[in-house]
Amino acid sequence: PEEGTAARVAVQDGAVATSGDYRRGYEIGGRRYSHLLDPRTAAPATGVRSATVMAADAVTAGALATALAVMDPDEGQRLGDSVAGAEYLLLAANGRPILSRGWGALAQTPAVGGMELAVEFEIARVDGQRYRRPYIAVWLEDKDKFPLRTLAFWVEKSRWWPDLRSWYRGDRMRALAEGTEIAATIASATRAPGKYTVKWDGKDGQGKLVKPGRYAVCIEAAREHGTYQLIRHEMEFNGIAQSVPLKGNVEIAAANLAYRKAAR
Repeated sequence: PEEGTAARVAVQDGAVATSGDYRRGYEIGGRRYSHLLDPRTAAPATGVRSATVMAADAVTAGALATALAVMDPDEGQRLGDSVAGAEYLLLAANGRPILSRGWGALAQTPAVGGMELAVEFEIARVDGQRYRRPYIAVWLEDKDKFPLRTLAFWVEKSRWWPDLRSWYRGDRMRALAEGTEIAATIASATRAPGKYTVKWDGKDGQGKLVKPGRYAVCIEAAREHGTYQLIRHEMEFNGIAQSVPLKGNVEIAAANLAYRKAAR
C-alpha cells in the first residue's frame, strides 16, 4: 500500500501494536526484504506488509502482531482468530487488507473521500489482416449489478453498443431507473493496442460519493472478427489502499486495480 493511514483506532481499555516491514527493511539487487525473520526458515518474512493487533494488554498485542507479520496471511488469520479478545488488520504483500470479524466495530476507517481507483489495462496486440480495434467498456457496479459509474465506453456507433452486452444490459436497467440516456454523451473512439488508465473518484453518475462497501470493477471487450471477454472483480472500497493484479485474456493482455490516495 501507499504511504498513509490504513485505519484509525480508538483505544479505551486495552492496547494496540503494529509490526511489519512498512518502515524498516532493506533492499538487495532492487528487491525489498523484511527485517523480520521467519523462525521456521530463518528467511525474511514475505507474506505480510503490516499487522496491527488490538488486545487486552500490550504484551499480547505486541507478540501477536509480530507473529502475524512473519506468518502466511492464511496462517495468521487462524492464529489471530484463536486468541480470545484480539482483533487484527493485516495488509498482505499485494496490498490486500485482511480484517478480523470484530475489527470494524473497533476501528474508525478513513472516509472513502480523498481516495481514487486507477484501472490500468492493456489492449492486446493481435496479428491478422482482419484485425479491428476492440470495443471497450470499464465501469463499476453494486452487488445487484446496478451500474454506479462508467469510466470508459470506447465504441462510437450506436449499432455496436449491444456488443458490450454486460455494460449494455446494466445501462438499460439504469436508464429505466433514472430515466436518462448517457451512452451517446460518453461514447468515444476505439483505441489502438497499448496501455491505458482510467480513474474513479468514488462518485456515482450524479456526482455523489458512494458509501464505503464492496463493489465490482468490470472491464469488457468485444472485437469484430475477434472474441468477447469480461473481467469482473469485486473489491472493498473502505479507505484502505490496495493494489490488485487481474488475469488477462485474449483482448485485455493485463490489468491492475490500484486503490490509493487521490493525487492532489
